[in-house]
Amino acid sequence: MLAMPREEFEKIRDKYLSSFQIYETYSGNDLKENRELRRGTHLDNSIFRLSQVAEKRGVPIRGITSQRKANGKRIAALSSEEEQHILYVGRHNAFTQDKSSTFSLTRFDKRYVT
Repeated sequence: MLAMPREEFEKIRDKYLSSFQIYETYSGNDLKENRELRRGTHLDNSIFRLSQVAEKRGVPIRGITSQRKANGKRIAALSSEEEQHILYVGRHNAFTQDKSSTFSLTRFDKRYVT
């Protein structure tokens, strides 16, 4: 992610990054605090790391949110206006037909993101 061309990385600007790895929505200071609390624990994951890379590269995001749904509704509720700014950044999910994103961290990214 750190080596991704700036033009490509800009696609996450002003977006809520979504993934199946979390169950809530985090933004602002709440995102930063949770990222620090989870770091190095079993709760640390790719979407928190991607939010850190975005901050490091100076690309502001709205936050991170869950891609999970129950009865057709998102479990991490966002307003209909906010839902227009969601970008799925996880791996391919055959069950939901969500396609793998170029922002889905690989094992190589996980190795070098500090």
